[in-house]
Amino acid sequence: MTFSAPSLVPLPESMSEIRTAAEDLLFRADAARVFPTPVDKILSTTGISDIGDIEEIRWRYLKSLPPAEAGIFEKAWKKVQGFADLQNGSIYSAPAEHTPLWNWLRLHELGHHVLWWHRVRNVDGASLPLTAGLRHLFDKEADAFASQIVFQGSHFDALAGALPFGFGSILRLAEIYGAPQDAAARRLVEDCRNPAALVTYVQVLPSVGSDAILELDGDHSGSPSFGFRCAEVQLPTQLPTVHPWQAALQPAGVRSGKVVLNVAAGTPQEFVWETWWNGSQLFVLLRGLSPALRLVDGVYAIVA
Repeated sequence: MTFSAPSLVPLPESMSEIRTAAEDLLFRADAARVFPTPVDKILSTTGISDIGDIEEIRWRYLKSLPPAEAGIFEKAWKKVQGFADLQNGSIYSAPAEHTPLWNWLRLHELGHHVLWWHRVRNVDGASLPLTAGLRHLFDKEADAFASQIVFQGSHFDALAGALPFGFGSILRLAEIYGAPQDAAARRLVEDCRNPAALVTYVQVLPSVGSDAILELDGDHSGSPSFGFRCAEVQLPTQLPTVHPWQAALQPAGVRSGKVVLNVAAGTPQEFVWETWWNGSQLFVLLRGLSPALRLVDGVYAIVA
């Protein structure tokens, strides 16, 4: 079995400005401490139009883009879940099967309008082309904005802190706040004071000579203390069918246990783990149980 360190997604450096923008909008919309957050009221307060006629907005949006970006947009159109038309003051979000996801997409696109530095323009008023790195950063900031609107900052911190750490609480928090379950999981982990992380695995076709059907996927979320002490944790890149984390698949449900993982060369750390299968991804929740240990002169010592 091969292992690798997950790629943790740090909170944007602009988090203070994002939090201020979200709190100001919640106050102006008279939506503070209203749960689930009334997204329609939030949108109407900003004056941003939520467009339903996708063909009309698609052509209008294409005309507003520089030629290079227009070509990229056209190729990616079939995968588009939503976009913000910054020139004409509107957003579009593809209808989702579940209302929490649809509302999250709408707030994500709204974030591109509300966060003023996303509205960067050339001297002639035309949109400036964004590098792939800047586009990725703006999407992370828009997600952070959506999170602040949905979970309303300190209210989530207080409520989550009073609940047991685990998927049972995550599902309950998602219900209270009208949030996608994965978003509630990431927010819980990011706010945790102890070393904690959320990693995901996706289904893959087994390769020749392997029975692995789940593979480590994409970016992952971690608490500040996890990023400081455990960012190099070694996770299995693939999970064979006999791996205990796969027990959440059959039958579906939350499974839990304990595991010792290396967080750095020669540094074992004990974690409590929980796994939950949402139908397309396996979520693995890790929480540090004890201080990390380092082998010093043949004896394990606590890492400060």
